[in-house]
Amino acid sequence: GSIVFRTTNYGVNDNFFRGYSNINGTLGNNKVLPMGTYFYTFSFVRPSDGELITENGFINLVAN
Repeated sequence: GSIVFRTTNYGVNDNFFRGYSNINGTLGNNKVLPMGTYFYTFSFVRPSDGELITENGFINLVAN
């Protein structure tokens, strides 16, 4: 239930999620997240009409 990554302008200037925490919390900032399933919420404003779109889902982090 803890937030481990949060950003604005996702995808701009190489601003992507890469499996590291960027929140100072239990894990600490810039720490590799443990393998597991994480819930995400991705919100953006649709350029064509200005509507706020929110998508939710799950992502599985695995070691390679």
